[in-house]
Amino acid sequence: MHIRHADVKEDSFESPKGTFGVTYRDYVDCEKSGCPFDLQHVVLAPGKKNFPFHTHGALWELYYVLSGKATMRTDEETVDLEAGDSYLCKPGLAHQLINNSAADFSYLVTSNDPPYDACYYPDSGKLAPSWRQLWGKMTKKWRFWQPKEGTEYFSGEE
Repeated sequence: MHIRHADVKEDSFESPKGTFGVTYRDYVDCEKSGCPFDLQHVVLAPGKKNFPFHTHGALWELYYVLSGKATMRTDEETVDLEAGDSYLCKPGLAHQLINNSAADFSYLVTSNDPPYDACYYPDSGKLAPSWRQLWGKMTKKWRFWQPKEGTEYFSGEE
């Protein structure tokens, strides 16, 4: 399968207040290709964060930096990334990219295609339950849970 950057449709999203947002091209999309991984080309503009700080239950992500500089925030470390660097986010590792530079940050991200994944957002306590494709276009159909009170593990189970 030959993929030419100029032939792949560019898409983007931005959060209501503009804190989060990227421009991206889906080079390989599991749903469309039947391939066991996705490959995206992503551009993170200056002053933006890619997504809220989050972790995946089953999804692996491998980032490869093409150009620019940004910060990878995880719950294990915070590191500066630049062209030629890679960063592997295993399931369970909370992560977020932050572009505090004056230039675009361009990267490739490859992820596996688990049949089930869910996201947890440590900064807000939200949980996004299962859906097949987390990388799809942001829609209002996405639903999140945000518990207001703690509960015991077996509450509601017996």
